[in-house]
Amino acid sequence: MRSSYPAADDYRIMYARYYGGRSVKELCTHLGDLRDMKCLDLCAGEGLATEHFLAHGAHTVWSVDESELMIHSVAEKCPHARVVCATVESALMLALEEGQLFDRVVCRQGVNYWFTSKAIDLLSACMEVGSVFVFNTFNTKPSAQPRVRQYVLNNHHYAEIAYAVGDIVHTVLGAKDTSRTKVRYFGCRVSFCMQCCNRTTRW
Repeated sequence: MRSSYPAADDYRIMYARYYGGRSVKELCTHLGDLRDMKCLDLCAGEGLATEHFLAHGAHTVWSVDESELMIHSVAEKCPHARVVCATVESALMLALEEGQLFDRVVCRQGVNYWFTSKAIDLLSACMEVGSVFVFNTFNTKPSAQPRVRQYVLNNHHYAEIAYAVGDIVHTVLGAKDTSRTKVRYFGCRVSFCMQCCNRTTRW
């Protein structure tokens, strides 16, 4: 077991059922035309939004995630993107130091990890006039009482236990097949001052 952000495979398992089949393309439609735009993918994970930006003609693409386990494949898949393994605040400060501003920003299922006044001020400073920021996130905070969910994805059986202590969300993910049971623990500090599902903000 480990205390960290989940790896890509674990993240995909935990959140697949929340997406309900919805794709990153659906979220990115709220960004409008991407041709020749300067785009930023925050909490990029596997880089799905990064791939979408590049496929739709973006001029500049930054892909940011602080977890090497999540973002390690993005540089290989998207050689034309600027891949930054850093916290959101550090990446935004780097962009400002380099004079890089953005027209389109997306944060898929990750805004609760970094939503602070400082980070929002940095993001605002990094965005061009008339730019668009789109994100999605959960709309409820896990309770202090552990909650167990069991579900089946792709013919595999999973059990998930989630609960919050202060601003730390604890998740235990168990996967069972015919030969063995795997259990992983993730403890992530998050902010719950944002209570919404989908939001588009024009700066």
